[in-house]
Amino acid sequence: MKDDISYNLTPEQNALSARILNLVLGRVLKRVYSNLDSERRKEMKKVFESGNDAEKVKFAKKHMSNFKLLFEEEGKSVEKELKDEIMNQI
Repeated sequence: MKDDISYNLTPEQNALSARILNLVLGRVLKRVYSNLDSERRKEMKKVFESGNDAEKVKFAKKHMSNFKLLFEEEGKSVEKELKDEIMNQI
């Protein structure tokens, strides 16, 4: 048995996990973007549109020192929203 949790998931569960991860990351990036000044926003847009992963990491380390905290907050928010939606449909 592998340590990777995705090993035990169905293809549908893996796809859903990826969608949730992208949602959380998108929310984190929006929060970071909204707190930057106009020059940093331009820089962030340029870096993230470039597709250069090394530049993305460099920008993130410089401007997203609280990334882990933001990720945890947004992850909890998405989890709550999903639970609430499920409960509303029961």
